[in-house]
Amino acid sequence: MKRKRKLRILLFLVLLCLLPALPAGAAEKDGEPAYRNTLKEINGKIYYFDAGGEMLKDRWKTVGDRLFYFTKDGSAAVGVTAVRGVRYLFGAGGALKTDGFYRYDGDVYCVNSKGKIQTGWRKNGENQYFFNSRGVMQKDRWIRTGENLFHVDGRGVMQKNRWIKTGENLFHVSSRGVMQKDCWIRTGENLFHVDSRGILQKNRWIRVSDKVYYVGDHGIMQRDCWIDGHYVGKDGVYDSSKKDLMGLKTKMESAIRSYRGSWSVYVKNLDTGQYFSINNRSMYAASLIKLYAMGAVYDRIEQGKISESSVSTTIKNMITVSDNTAFNTIVKKVGLTYINEWCRKNGYTGTNQGHGLSPSSNNYGLRNGSGSNVTSVEDCGKFLESVYRGTCVSPASSQKMLGYLKKQQRRWKIPAGVPGGVVVANKTGETDSYTHDAAIVYSKNAVYILVVMGNTPGSGWSSASNITSLSRMTYNYLNP
Repeated sequence: MKRKRKLRILLFLVLLCLLPALPAGAAEKDGEPAYRNTLKEINGKIYYFDAGGEMLKDRWKTVGDRLFYFTKDGSAAVGVTAVRGVRYLFGAGGALKTDGFYRYDGDVYCVNSKGKIQTGWRKNGENQYFFNSRGVMQKDRWIRTGENLFHVDGRGVMQKNRWIKTGENLFHVSSRGVMQKDCWIRTGENLFHVDSRGILQKNRWIRVSDKVYYVGDHGIMQRDCWIDGHYVGKDGVYDSSKKDLMGLKTKMESAIRSYRGSWSVYVKNLDTGQYFSINNRSMYAASLIKLYAMGAVYDRIEQGKISESSVSTTIKNMITVSDNTAFNTIVKKVGLTYINEWCRKNGYTGTNQGHGLSPSSNNYGLRNGSGSNVTSVEDCGKFLESVYRGTCVSPASSQKMLGYLKKQQRRWKIPAGVPGGVVVANKTGETDSYTHDAAIVYSKNAVYILVVMGNTPGSGWSSASNITSLSRMTYNYLNP
């Protein structure tokens, strides 16, 4: 009996030790409460005792300039706490957080002036942030708001007017932060396209309304170039009327294999920039050398070394009727070696002027020791393009040279292969063993250059019809 009594006493003492210490204010000292109107920390929790010494429970209380909420057990709320269905954020000391962004337990929250935890989009300074239904700031992810998608970075900041990589794909957000879909995006001078999912498109053809475009490796819209044999214009739109020149090259190679002698050909579409050459090499120039004489004399005129009025008629005769005497006169005017100097300066590496031309009345004393008069189809094509684009000597000089070429009277080669009324600016050259023509053709679908040079020993004059055939082939190919 005594033993059971001792065990009961011992158990009571153990339980008494395990119970938390009672608030001093709950005890009386000389018949009065020990604590009044004060905060008291007990076992790591904050309590408040009122004027009567009673512990506050389940109510708000302002202490000094801080606001607390004391829960049903009397302890002050800390962290994220719901009070009657509303979520608030309290500091470690129990005081309510208000009007700002605060970090708690690894997450960031936004509270208003009354301490309520906010959700949705919130602005802080110049930046916007998104808080989910629990009030936690979202980071490094896409946020859907209504029908729109927005992106927040690793700091939680809404991204605007920039490209964003997610996985293997790139997306673009506008100046309002909205993901762009099914539209063109301009970045600097380049245009990019995103599909209906917002994904940047690369290396593919894209149809927008009734137009077709191509975007390359980095998603940039391609312009004024050929893509797998298809041409896109300066506006990036696929132009079905422009044809890849490789098919024409194949046809020409087949044709010239049947021609007597050796032939060189150069073709360039000046609208698209596509070109090709066949058997490009230096060949006796005949009267094609007069092209470079025209360039050199206009260079001398621009330098003030020669008066244009003193040579304008000579230039005209040299080009429009291919007068040899006029050419020899120009050689003497510019200097025996100047045509070669001008050619080297302008990159005509396959061209040389070494003597005058016959038959003429003034072909004497004109050899400069550099060899024969030679040129190539690529040099001729380069010269004609510079005249066309206004870069040969100067825009004004180029315009005058182009005018003479358009007034050419020798029209039985390249001009004979195109329909009547088509403007052709050309210069021929021929001897008993050579037949050449170099022309700019202003056709319906394209402005193009065609240069043909033929070395046909003993049949230079009769082989001119081959050039006409190649001219007709080129025109029909580009103007189906």
